[in-house]
Amino acid sequence: MHIIGMVFDTSSRTLLWVDALKEIIAKMHVPLNGEPSNPVILHNLIGNSPRGIALDVCNSLIYWVNSNTTNPSIERSNLDGSDRTIVVKENLYEPLAVAIDHAQQKLYWIDDVEGIHFKIERSNLDGSDRELLVHNKHQQPVYLAVDSESMYWSDWVHSAIWTMPKHAKVGDYPTKFKSYYDSRRDADPAGIVTRDNVGKIDCAAILSIMEKRSNLSGPVVSRPLAETFNNLTTSTEESDLTTEISRNCLNDGHPNKTDGTCRCKPG
Repeated sequence: MHIIGMVFDTSSRTLLWVDALKEIIAKMHVPLNGEPSNPVILHNLIGNSPRGIALDVCNSLIYWVNSNTTNPSIERSNLDGSDRTIVVKENLYEPLAVAIDHAQQKLYWIDDVEGIHFKIERSNLDGSDRELLVHNKHQQPVYLAVDSESMYWSDWVHSAIWTMPKHAKVGDYPTKFKSYYDSRRDADPAGIVTRDNVGKIDCAAILSIMEKRSNLSGPVVSRPLAETFNNLTTSTEESDLTTEISRNCLNDGHPNKTDGTCRCKPG
């Protein structure tokens, strides 16, 4: 095995990873107690050279890059492997890493362009409204992460972590955030993550904004647990409500597992 990226979905206790040697995405259930389940193959990507992987917490999706220079792409699927979709296909050379900006509902990726150049781009989660943020050279970017203000990526040429504001313009130059260069021993920084704060992601608010961007005809309502069941019960504990909400989202709505709300269908 050559594990080159992994994500963990806390709501379903599912660990997913990219194996660059077998060219697969695999997953396993990791319970709070007891032994993990046996790994199973989620996607067989032979010939596609899969690399980075990212988790879209609010929509329960995974994104990954296929870095085969003859057929590069960025794809996504549900956590169970269903609804596999190509998100970005055009104007890619060798995409290496991908990251999700949950607050802005944006997809970021690194493309190691032919020659000495590389790019960092972003788009909506469906690949629309694509933007070029960084077009620079003399780096070998490996992994990518974003927080509320900035982008960060690891680079093996300078043995460093670089950063730039998310509102950077093409032509702006990145700042060296951390150097691992040592004349006695070079270290190659690889995987990188960011943590914006200690709070949880407010998926209900984020998805409401996303629906409005889609120019839907009707309002989107996301009701908290207490409001959802206010007229149904006055004595049930919140833990019981959390169990109930998965069965009682009205009008074909579906539960947001991260914050215990019901998300209504469009319209």
